Amino acid sequence: MAKVSLDEIDAQSKAALMRHGAAEWIAGEVAYAVRKAESVGNRICGLYYLESYCQQLKTGRVRGDVEPVVSQPRPGAVVVDAKFGFAQPAFSRALDRAVEAARSCGVASLAVGHAHTCTSLGFFTEKIAKRGLVGLGMTNASPIVAPPGGKSRVIGTNP
Repeated sequence: MAKVSLDEIDAQSKAALMRHGAAEWIAGEVAYAVRKAESVGNRICGLYYLESYCQQLKTGRVRGDVEPVVSQPRPGAVVVDAKFGFAQPAFSRALDRAVEAARSCGVASLAVGHAHTCTSLGFFTEKIAKRGLVGLGMTNASPIVAPPGGKSRVIGTNP
């Protein structure tokens, strides 16, 4: 069985996302996340999810042509409205500002709202760590698990 290189995964993922309606820069950000997931063996957030990304672009569930809006309502708070696009490009647009806020204030928050599918949280926290900071990632999750002794789904499985 022939191995596919990470460069090929990146290039083909970007091309597929663009064919399904993502702007070039957005497709690049998401394709890099797919590449990164594959590079560390996180298959569920890698190529496995690419078809879903493409279908969601095609159906309009996620918008691939929006420019995230970054604001800073307080010195230590950076907020991004992803406009129902992917989380990866929204995070990317805000990271420099959030790092600057953290260095200035000692701590800062970066909140991405109205985003679709965040992939592995480690993808984001690693980018923060590479800037010399500590990042704690959190996301919402749909309830899919009942608690011990319960019958109704009330717990999500995302951290």
